[in-house]
Amino acid sequence: MGMVVPGERDGHGGSRFILPRQFNYLLSRLSCHRFLDVMLGAILKLPSAMRSNRYYVKLVFLVASLAWVVYGIDYMFNVSRWLYLFRKIFRHCRYARIAGGTAISRLNKARNASGESMTRQLLWEETERKV
Repeated sequence: MGMVVPGERDGHGGSRFILPRQFNYLLSRLSCHRFLDVMLGAILKLPSAMRSNRYYVKLVFLVASLAWVVYGIDYMFNVSRWLYLFRKIFRHCRYARIAGGTAISRLNKARNASGESMTRQLLWEETERKV
């Protein structure tokens, strides 16, 4: 799955471990030292009274770990892209439904004003034109 490249360094004192591109990018984004930097930064930003309480520190560690895992899952399965596509599809459906509804209401108003009923074919053609 991967191989160690001798003589090359990863910038942190170890040999560079070559993985397939997706995993290599994931490891660079989710590397342990970045995770620890973020976690320690969050702990240091806590007020001193909270820092001395180990439960708050554990809570920060738990939240940071959970965020790390969620980010990894999002990257591996491209969840945010799927959510974007679903949102786009649902938005399109909602706009199409609204456009269809306004076309039908306009036809109903026209029918009521003229006193004659529209046939289904005319209703369908008007709805298609609006969408």
